[in-house]
Amino acid sequence: MNHQTAQLWRRRCAALLMTSSMLLGMVPGAAAAQGGDGQAVDSLTLQPGETTASLNLNWYAPQGTADAKVKFGDVTVDAAESELTTPTKVDESKYTDTGKIVCKATVTGLEPGKTYEYQISNDGGSTWSKTYTYTAPQADSFTFAFTSDPQIKDGGETNGEGWNPADGTNQTGWAKMMEEVAQAGATLMVSAGDQVEDQSWGKSSEYAAFFAPEEMTSIAYAPAVGNHDRHYMFADHFNLPNEMDVAEDGQSGDADTLEQVKTTFRGQNSGTSQSHGNYIQATDDEIDNQSDSNGVTPNEEGYYDFTERREMETKGNYYYLYNNVLFVTLNTGAYPGGNDEENAEDPSVPSASKDNSEAEAMVENFRRTMTAATTEYEGQYDWLIVTHHKSTQTVAKHAADSDIENYVDAGFEQVMDEFDVDFVLAGHGHVYSRSYVLKDGERNAEALDTYYDPDGTIYLTGNCASDMQYYTPFEKLDKNDNADYPLLANGETGSEAYLEGNLPYGNQEYNQEYSPSYALFDVEGDTISVNVYNLDGDSENPDSKLIDHFTVTKNADGGEQTQGQENGSAQLDLTKVAGYTSGQFNVDGGVMEIISYNTVTGWAYAVNGQSGLLTAIPLKTLEEKSTVDLLDGNDIDVKALVEAADDGFAHGDMTSVAVSPDGTTLAAALQAEGYADAGRVALFTCNADGSLTLNQVVTVGVQPDMVTFADNNTVLTADEGEPREGYGDDATDPKGSVSVVDVASGEAQVVTFDTFDSQRAALVEAGIVLKKDTAPSVDLEPEYIAVSGGKAYVTLQENNAIAVLDIVSKTVTGIYSAGFEDYSTTSVDIDKKDETYDPKTYESLMGIRMPDGIAAFEQDGKTYLLTANEGDSREWGNYLNEDEVNFGKEGKTSPTGAITAENSGLTGKVVFFLSEDYDGLNAQKDYLFGGRSFTLYEVTGAGIQEVYTSGSDFERLTAQYFPDSFNTSNDNNVLDDRSGKKGPEAESVTVGTVDGKTYAFVALERTGGVMVYDVTDPANVSYVNYINSRDFTSTVPGSEQYEDGELDKWVTGGDVAPEGFAFVSADNSPTGAALLLTACEVSGTVAVYQLTPGQEQPLPEEDLPIVVISDTHLYDSSELGSTGEAFEDYLNSDRKMLVESEAILDAALEKIAQSDAKYLLIPGDLTKDGEEVNHQLMADKLAAFEAETGIQVFVINGNHDISNANAVRFEGDTTVPVATVDTQEFRSIYAQFGYDEAVAQDPNSLSYAVDLGDDYRLIVMDSGIYNDDKENPEQQTAGRLTESTMAWVKEQIQDAIADGRRPVGMMHHGLVPHTSIQPTMFSEYLVENYTQVAQELADAGMNLVFTGHFHSQDVSMTTTQEENVLNDVETGSLVTSPCPVRYVSLGEDEFGYTTGHITEVEGIDNFPAYAGQFLQDGMEGLVESMLPAVLMQLDPSLTYEQAVAAAQQMANTELVPGSGITVKSMLASAFAAHYAGDEEMPALVGQIVAQLGQSENPAYQLLASVTTGLYTDAQPGDLNESGLVLSQLPQVPSEGGGSSSGGSSTTITTTTDGNGTVIKVVTDKTTGTITTTMEYKNGVTVKAVENSVGVVTVNVTVPSSVDSATVTIPVKNPTTSTVAKLSKSGQVIRTGVAGKDGITLTLTESTSLTILDNAKIFSDVASGQWYAEAVNFVTSHEIFAGVGNGTFAPNSTMTRAMLWTVLYGLEGQQSAAAGQTWYSNAQDWAMKNGVSDGTNPNGSITREQIAVTLYGYAKAQGIAGTVTGDLSKFQDASSVSSWATEAMAWAVQNGLISGKDNGSLAPQDTATRAELAQIMMQFVTASVK
Repeated sequence: MNHQTAQLWRRRCAALLMTSSMLLGMVPGAAAAQGGDGQAVDSLTLQPGETTASLNLNWYAPQGTADAKVKFGDVTVDAAESELTTPTKVDESKYTDTGKIVCKATVTGLEPGKTYEYQISNDGGSTWSKTYTYTAPQADSFTFAFTSDPQIKDGGETNGEGWNPADGTNQTGWAKMMEEVAQAGATLMVSAGDQVEDQSWGKSSEYAAFFAPEEMTSIAYAPAVGNHDRHYMFADHFNLPNEMDVAEDGQSGDADTLEQVKTTFRGQNSGTSQSHGNYIQATDDEIDNQSDSNGVTPNEEGYYDFTERREMETKGNYYYLYNNVLFVTLNTGAYPGGNDEENAEDPSVPSASKDNSEAEAMVENFRRTMTAATTEYEGQYDWLIVTHHKSTQTVAKHAADSDIENYVDAGFEQVMDEFDVDFVLAGHGHVYSRSYVLKDGERNAEALDTYYDPDGTIYLTGNCASDMQYYTPFEKLDKNDNADYPLLANGETGSEAYLEGNLPYGNQEYNQEYSPSYALFDVEGDTISVNVYNLDGDSENPDSKLIDHFTVTKNADGGEQTQGQENGSAQLDLTKVAGYTSGQFNVDGGVMEIISYNTVTGWAYAVNGQSGLLTAIPLKTLEEKSTVDLLDGNDIDVKALVEAADDGFAHGDMTSVAVSPDGTTLAAALQAEGYADAGRVALFTCNADGSLTLNQVVTVGVQPDMVTFADNNTVLTADEGEPREGYGDDATDPKGSVSVVDVASGEAQVVTFDTFDSQRAALVEAGIVLKKDTAPSVDLEPEYIAVSGGKAYVTLQENNAIAVLDIVSKTVTGIYSAGFEDYSTTSVDIDKKDETYDPKTYESLMGIRMPDGIAAFEQDGKTYLLTANEGDSREWGNYLNEDEVNFGKEGKTSPTGAITAENSGLTGKVVFFLSEDYDGLNAQKDYLFGGRSFTLYEVTGAGIQEVYTSGSDFERLTAQYFPDSFNTSNDNNVLDDRSGKKGPEAESVTVGTVDGKTYAFVALERTGGVMVYDVTDPANVSYVNYINSRDFTSTVPGSEQYEDGELDKWVTGGDVAPEGFAFVSADNSPTGAALLLTACEVSGTVAVYQLTPGQEQPLPEEDLPIVVISDTHLYDSSELGSTGEAFEDYLNSDRKMLVESEAILDAALEKIAQSDAKYLLIPGDLTKDGEEVNHQLMADKLAAFEAETGIQVFVINGNHDISNANAVRFEGDTTVPVATVDTQEFRSIYAQFGYDEAVAQDPNSLSYAVDLGDDYRLIVMDSGIYNDDKENPEQQTAGRLTESTMAWVKEQIQDAIADGRRPVGMMHHGLVPHTSIQPTMFSEYLVENYTQVAQELADAGMNLVFTGHFHSQDVSMTTTQEENVLNDVETGSLVTSPCPVRYVSLGEDEFGYTTGHITEVEGIDNFPAYAGQFLQDGMEGLVESMLPAVLMQLDPSLTYEQAVAAAQQMANTELVPGSGITVKSMLASAFAAHYAGDEEMPALVGQIVAQLGQSENPAYQLLASVTTGLYTDAQPGDLNESGLVLSQLPQVPSEGGGSSSGGSSTTITTTTDGNGTVIKVVTDKTTGTITTTMEYKNGVTVKAVENSVGVVTVNVTVPSSVDSATVTIPVKNPTTSTVAKLSKSGQVIRTGVAGKDGITLTLTESTSLTILDNAKIFSDVASGQWYAEAVNFVTSHEIFAGVGNGTFAPNSTMTRAMLWTVLYGLEGQQSAAAGQTWYSNAQDWAMKNGVSDGTNPNGSITREQIAVTLYGYAKAQGIAGTVTGDLSKFQDASSVSSWATEAMAWAVQNGLISGKDNGSLAPQDTATRAELAQIMMQFVTASVK
């Protein structure tokens, strides 16, 4: 259902409700049942009330009626009765209303959408009328009708050229039109006036005919006063809401009252008319004869004074609010005179010479009315619509009228601009017309049918609504001599130029079909859709013929701009910046199909296959904004234009459009209604305003499906020639062809394939697919054309071929196979039932590419072709060449039988090609439709040669980006729906150049979106990006289709089913950036994607060499011992070459020194067990190494290195604890091996980040779990990255990428399992939640991490759902055989490595053998010692002794007699092999493991599992590899700008303040997170992260070289109670002070903070008290607290001890330990630091004592400064104690103490808690400043 159809459906439903209600009132006896006589009411009509909740009624009642009532639903209201207003002249033949009175009533409280029955009583309720109905409009949407000029004439005359109703009366046309409006569901009719014909005081019979339609009693009717309505009968017949008051005749108006304006107009061309002005000068003869004019004779001044006319020209200005529309009706029925230069000297036109003051006074009345309306309903309306009579934008005989010119000159349209009127609805012209959007007298938009946020007003002029009278444009004028009006579109002015056929400047279009006309406005919130109709056909049961349609949307929001999936990391970014929406959709497609762009005019043209219209889209008006810009459009009826020009052509379908390269000509391909008839190409001239002028229609071949320009003078069409009625004997199969059209001559040559009929066998042999027993000339079906180098390359889709046409000779020179996709090597997902992407290969399966779209480009002198391999079945009549196999049914197989459910796992339906009907295929193969790919070919002398095909990319990538919508169709969002049939379905392809690179763009019709590939170098094609602006989550209302009661098909939101492309180069783009226009046939939309060169990652000039060693476990045996039972026990439990570790490290460093390495990385376990002596030894060796080689070393702690309880010295059979290290000491010892060079440090761990060369950043992560208490050490083998550290790491990754560096990581624990058994049996060697951590790091942009810990030389990798890879490169222990050294080479987007080993160690002969045997012996012992616990777990009934005995027996059991392989030796060898890397299970071991796996003994089963796990080695290789690819990095934000990825949007701004502090603010608009980084000149860094709910966390890094740092933490709108808390301890930093830029505080070390509002509430501290702010400050900063029970006791006194404790607290200290006096610690501190003498702690403290104490504290802190304070201004300065004078002066100087109200210091007065709070707030603030 399209947009217009949906609106019609809604209207029909509403009308059905209304009609059923009306019928109830017409049922015989229905009214009588309510006690009334059921009589009709005289002249009953409804008008809108002041708002939608009210309704006005008006009717005539018999004379004498005094108690008229309305019973409306359940409510009865009284009417106001009044006498009829006597006309100026009572002509009894016309005026027959004598004996009647007027009744007016208003009902209120109406509910939206409710239908009401109502009746009228004229006798106080004794009797009631027949029952009428009225339906109030819905609250959210409604329809109103607009019409004009019914001009009912009692004689029944009709226009002789008109619609001519069967009974010959104009009343019938009016009645039929009202029926149509009611059936459309309109609840309101607005009229532009001229209800009746007689303008000489009105005619009763005409009003009776006007009110005759039943609908006048059920639809609110809002009339304007027309020039035929200027009589009292109008006022008597209508009950207008909010009608403006009218001043007494001759009195001036004011803001609430309108002036009656005398008008002197007496005709357009002469002064003979007496029916125009209301105060017209009489001629001498008329004065002399006192000639009567409609009851008036000349007055003493010689004027006809028509007071009734003047009053009625002033009345009828009113307004009302109807839902969200404010309607204002203005009275332009008058004829203002003067301002007539053409007749200024003509004495017979006396008013001509007057100025324009009459019109100006009337326009002032209009302004007052507009002001009253907009003021009263301010803020309550979305739309403002003005209705009036005399159109200022008419195109017919009133176009040059002087009175209308006067309205315009007086500023009528300026008033519309002033009040931002949306629509002006007028009449008088008797021709339907619509203006451009006009503002300030200028066109302010293109010629459009779809408007978004138009800036200006649209003027509509209604045609006659009754068939009474029509005007013909350009036929005649009422004023023939107007020289300067109207202004015409060709730049001329005046009557004469108009009559030559020139339209007025403001007119966009008009229609005159001499038929009653009306418009329906569908109002839905911010959108109004307008459909204009003429009555058509049989006058008894007429149709409504649509003659115009347009839509206006305000506050248009195109939504968030869709970003390409690889934006930010790709070389080409794609962003949806604009879009056009047709308002139509179709689950089966065919709406917006093909699009072309005119590079000269800036207009795009899109084929709407559903409406049959060509939509012109002004791309040149595209606005650059942060959201999608919604584009306007204008529909062009090509069909009507062509059929009018070619009466021999029956239009069937418009299929394609193209614009010539020079922008002068547009060609449209048109298929005939008869499928076997010749088609047409319509050639149009392209006009600058987007309109088209038809030049000629050219006959071409059958079913032209695509059109293109070969050059400016040559058009080509692909004429498909499909057998649409099937292949039966009576059916016709037209020949396919290519038509070559000469634009200049308008002639075409249709080129067929007849010459290939004799070459059929050769075609089949070449792989061309032809239907059996069918000639090629009939079977070949051209689909699409690409042109290059004088050749046309034509896809023959159903035949899987490409034809080559020589354009000059107009001959086909060759036909070549498009080839096949081989699914025995290329994986494909054809299972639609498994609901996941599960690609597989099938030996027998091929994909017939069947290309649809084709594009061509030239590179290095060669021509290349690109095809979109869609696939297409033949479904004609009863014929279908699909073979659908349901593998869910038993026994079903592929056509060849090669694929079965059993051997494939398939469970759903798969659609195969019905090969048996065709030649050119291999009978041993199964075939699918399409290739799910695109293919690149090179054109050669022998034909075409395949260069590249995308294979499985489209399925793989769409599954990666949209896993929940993989292979959905375009008519649903069902996962896997299209897997069994064509998959994503590549539809079309185009090629374009951006920034010197050539790209292929491929549309995926089913899944949606556009794939982008770089084809600049055809030999090295690469994937670039993918964008899909389809909204899978939403459903377009009204699109749902059901089958058997279940939802079957629907249209999702966004852009669905891309069909056609138009590439716009940057040079031709309105934005200056290249664009890709994409027409989408299901959603009926056009997406505009902007193409901008991406921010490519910096490429290293050369590979960066680094070396990794790990788990060095350095041990100083001379200090810690190496003999004795205790030491041997340790080695047996943890087999490492500890004694040899120092010599091994020396050998390794010597070996590395000989390499070209720039850096040495050591990922943890630097020492045996964190002994301080070992750490110092390691640091000394590394320092010497750095000094000698220049190779920089970076280290991190392992699980053995921090706070380790195993830090001991071995003494015989005992151990003695030795000093271990905590994190602070570790950071200090290894300062020069990472921490001093760090660009960032994590305040919550030992993590840091350093730069490697110019292109990389190493992010070193502390994964240890330890208590950081070396006095009570505790460390775990397991590892984790805490939440705060993880957040820090991801920030560093982002910063690295933003700085143009590739992030690589180093940590101790693994991120990816290195054996299959590691997660279950050795999980402590992986970080907690390793899967999630690895995924987050990889997706953030870290693809490579160096690890250790498990002592194995192993590389493993994982791939995330986003297709990002993380490589975990684990390096084996340096003290475990084979003692590896890993050499790594970091390249631009790949890395490689080799492995060396320590083979020579001083003092050890044949070191490799020694190390190997050491490991083997040790591992065998470990296996034997671990087995008891394993056996007890498997059999809990075993005692420990039993388990030990069983373990010894099992460990030493020879598994194969004579082999020497025991359980412990096999396991030890497996571990050794895994440690060495690239492990392979020996054949004999493999046989043993297989047998053990079949054992019933669970212990042996476990043994088999462990052994297999240790030998299982996934790729890549562990020892030597090269060319391992690193994933493309995610988005790289640019400084000072913004970028976005995957639907997110990030902006970055960088500034430098006056102190040299660099401030970078990163705003993530998706998450709402704001990250502010401040880099101070002294190296201090502040990083503040504010989340979406305002929580701020901060990391401050203070280098060791900085003693203290004062920093400002950025916080929005900080208050007195905003504080910073230490994240670790939760302690408030009491000296933090809030200012306008944030919180300023001083720190001495790196720390992590949380910012929060720490306000306390006290019942005895009112907000208005002088001390309230100070109390808030000191309590929120926890300087001191309340006294309990929610009180502060502000007036209580303070003691000396209290102040000591407060100051002691500023130092971050606790008051006292348990058992001590509460102030003892503070007292000791105060005395020690000279803050106080410590005496009299419980004594009340005076003001001067406070000053002395604070002064002493300030001096101790070094912040007192020089004392310059002056006490002499205080009257009691002499009373300050001598010992306090200097301190008091200092306190006064710093604002800590001020005078009392009487000007005294009162130094000896005791201080209250409130006073001290004030002093402390001032003190802390001053201290920070």
